Amino acid sequence: MTPAALLAIPPLVLVATTIWMSIRATGNPINGYIIANLLRIVTVYLIPAIAPLLIDIELPVSPVAWTFAIIAQCAEIFGYLRGLRSAPPIQTDLVPIPKERLRAVAIVSLVLAAVIYSPIILSVGIVPAFTNPRAEIYEVTRTGYGHIYFVAGSFLTLFCLLGIYSFRHKWLVILIGAAASLPFGNKTRFLILANTVLIYFVFFHPVQKYLRRPIAVAITGVLLLALIPAAFWYTTYDVELGELHKMVLGFGFEYQSNFSLLVKEFSSHFPAGFFHGRIFLEDNLLAFAPRVLWPGKPLYFGSLLLSDTIFPILTEMDKGAPSFGPFAQAYADFGPFGALQLVTQYSLMGYLLGRFEANVRQNDVRSFLCLFTLTSGGFVAVGGPINPAISALVNLLVISILIKVLRHESHPQPAPMSS
Repeated sequence: MTPAALLAIPPLVLVATTIWMSIRATGNPINGYIIANLLRIVTVYLIPAIAPLLIDIELPVSPVAWTFAIIAQCAEIFGYLRGLRSAPPIQTDLVPIPKERLRAVAIVSLVLAAVIYSPIILSVGIVPAFTNPRAEIYEVTRTGYGHIYFVAGSFLTLFCLLGIYSFRHKWLVILIGAAASLPFGNKTRFLILANTVLIYFVFFHPVQKYLRRPIAVAITGVLLLALIPAAFWYTTYDVELGELHKMVLGFGFEYQSNFSLLVKEFSSHFPAGFFHGRIFLEDNLLAFAPRVLWPGKPLYFGSLLLSDTIFPILTEMDKGAPSFGPFAQAYADFGPFGALQLVTQYSLMGYLLGRFEANVRQNDVRSFLCLFTLTSGGFVAVGGPINPAISALVNLLVISILIKVLRHESHPQPAPMSS
């Protein structure tokens, strides 16, 4: 066993412990904590332990990278357990939102997604957009098309959420969502759809009692793991099977590898020292400004500045800049003290997730939207390395506005009094 695999074993044991704690606390073998951490568990913890045993690949990770990952995991599970215990009693007197309204918004969202994304599809042709979308669309729309790419993706996700909740034929919504995800050429679209389906059937559909059985849990896990190579296969072209195998096994773990490189070479690339909050502010403020309204918006800012400095050639290719994962911003801004930001950020995320999960109303779409947001990041996509806590809060704000609009009832004006 390689040193990298040995180094990965203690964090893997820690993750298994947090999973056990979440199952004990919820009594559910597929709970919100597991769904929210599934991709991270596979890519950050499981792959480093098994990849060196299966293929000739070296996955170097620094002690700082593992320390940050462990701190984030511990903070999230403690926040999650606290949120489960502090959730208020479930209110049963809430007036449900009529499903016909949800269906209407779902249809409008699908139409808007198609209209907004149509300029990209028409520019490359319908057939190439669906048969080779990564080469024809994804890798050539990295700059200047964010207002189309992410806004259309947000409406598509909203259609899937409201559609699968309100329409009788769930399979039709899933089929439409999968077909509409194809021209995006992005693996994330399929993972979002899979999370939508999983959360709905685990928490809001009567079939949930069957999904909690051991055999169903095992089958669900296998299907979700199989989704990763399937998404890679569709969104990758002209790659041999062995190379594709390496890409799948390295999926996501590049974050930790790149983060380790950032830690090791930070002083040589950034002699002025840490950024003292600049990366955080640029990631979460400039990302919201569309280039179509701000033509002079900097090309590289925030975490992209880190990428352009350390990986200039790959970044300038404009086919998806190398990422340093969810911990790089905290380290680049505050060094080792960035761990304090992770404690605050992940304990808040875990607390909100536990609180919402313990207060799920199976007949209310609000619970579905909020639970999806805290496990999957939400349906409002901005692009760029937005802080996950900031993204969740933005989505919760949008959900509250959407629900208020859907619940609005027009009251008739009182008749004028006779003289």
